[in-house]
Amino acid sequence: MGVPENKGRNAGIGYDSGVMGSLRDPSAPQSDAGGQWSRYWRAGALHSCTCAFGDNYAGPIARFWEAQCLELPDGAVVVDLGTGNGAIPLLLARAAQARNVRFELHGVDLADIAPEALAGGAARYAGISFHPRTPMEALPFADGAVDLVTGQYAL
Repeated sequence: MGVPENKGRNAGIGYDSGVMGSLRDPSAPQSDAGGQWSRYWRAGALHSCTCAFGDNYAGPIARFWEAQCLELPDGAVVVDLGTGNGAIPLLLARAAQARNVRFELHGVDLADIAPEALAGGAARYAGISFHPRTPMEALPFADGAVDLVTGQYAL
């Protein structure tokens, strides 16, 4: 059974039912999932809840992620899995700045992401390293090198 066509409140505002639908369709080839998400992220969405938040996550979701880094030391290495266009690393960069510390922030995604190439991205994502086309089972970090792993909808 396929996913019904999107005609709800997400229709026409950056939500592509073909992208999201094929990701939810168990008969869709797994090898295409990265390609579907690549197209979604290249369209410029910051996260996958395009109707729920004006820009980045706010309220309880933002506070949850900000709280996760309260005890991290200056220079902590943070890796966001399934990062998309880096919503969580952006929240954590703001939290670090509020504490007057710096984190080494990384965003990893199976999709072919390049948030820094989006309009205004170079300045917005300064200090965040992105690792496109990287499966979670092949992370480019040594054992024990990461202080915090995040993932909003990654698993």
